Amino acid sequence: MFIRKSTISKLIKREREKERLRCEKEYNQKIHHLRKEFEKSHAETMKKMKKHHEHHSIQLNNKIQMLKKEIERNHAKYQEIRMRESGLDDLSVEMENEVNKMVIKIHESLQPFYRTVSKVEAIKRKSDKKHEKIENIFSVVK
Repeated sequence: MFIRKSTISKLIKREREKERLRCEKEYNQKIHHLRKEFEKSHAETMKKMKKHHEHHSIQLNNKIQMLKKEIERNHAKYQEIRMRESGLDDLSVEMENEVNKMVIKIHESLQPFYRTVSKVEAIKRKSDKKHEKIENIFSVVK
C-alpha cells in the first residue's frame, strides 16, 4: 500500500491540532482553577483585612470619644480653676493689704515700748557707776 507524504503530513497536523486543543483545554482548566483559588484566597484576605480594619476603626473611635469626654470634663475643671485663680489673686491682694496694715499697727503699738526701753537704757547708762559724772561724785564722797 502506498501512502502519500501529504496524507501523512495531514494526519500529523491533525494529531498535533488535537493534542494542542487537548493541552489548551487542560491548561485553561488549570488556569481557571488557579484563578478561582486565587480569587477565593484574595476575597478571604480582603474580608479579614476589612474586618480587622473595621474593628481597629471602632476601637479608635471609642478611644477618640473617650478622650473627647475627658477633654471636655478637664476643660470644665480648668475653667473652674481659672475662675478660682482670678478670685485668689484678688483675695491675695486684699490679704497683703490687711497684713501691711497689721504690721504698721504692730509697729505703732510697739513704738512706745521701744521708747520706754531706750529711756530706761539711757537712765541705766547715766546711773552706771562707770559713768564719768557718777565716778566724780563717788570720788568726791570718798
